[in-house]
Amino acid sequence: MPGTEDVEKPVYRKEPVYATKYYYEIDKWTVVDTAKSSGNDQNPSWPEPKLKDGQRTGAEEEHYFVTATYEKKKGKTLEELADYVRETLPHQCHWFTVDDLVYLKRGGRISAATAFVGNTLGFKPVLHMDDAGHLINMFKVRGRKASLNALADKYGELALDKAGGTVFISHGDCRADADTLAAILKERYGASVKEIVVVGPVIGAHSGPGTLALFFLGEHR
Repeated sequence: MPGTEDVEKPVYRKEPVYATKYYYEIDKWTVVDTAKSSGNDQNPSWPEPKLKDGQRTGAEEEHYFVTATYEKKKGKTLEELADYVRETLPHQCHWFTVDDLVYLKRGGRISAATAFVGNTLGFKPVLHMDDAGHLINMFKVRGRKASLNALADKYGELALDKAGGTVFISHGDCRADADTLAAILKERYGASVKEIVVVGPVIGAHSGPGTLALFFLGEHR
């Protein structure tokens, strides 16, 4: 005798599906005007822009033309200034050190292992820019104080005019170390630093807080 079988099948309701859409209003800042200011001394001067309703000031940029300006004050013509700049280019020395190797690791200049070991042991690299514009790791020292002395040593080794030359220092939020380096140069060689400035955001992002750079004219780079 044949048996019976109960079969249950799911029944789906036909429900409409709606895609949720969202709309946003976003304010976008655009440059509508640029205020400029210039001068003939070493004192920075920012213009006072006249803002309208809804306007705000943007990024500030500063440019220094220092060495050529000093020479211009000596009565040189524009052509003589151009020749002076070309002649001094191979003698412009850029020596610097950093305090934290993590930032060099992030930029791909050193490996993670090198950064870890270097920071653990307190190694500080001393780098410079070569004739091709490459940043070269020349040697390393142990400790921050040793790195400042190393920069001063390179100045004493290479500077064309140790007592009266044009010297600049830039730093990444370490003004006290910049002042210390300037004092070392003054004590050892009688050098007077013309300007101590803060590094810009691009260099600062690559080298990090604690970056300290020394600029001067030397026998070679």
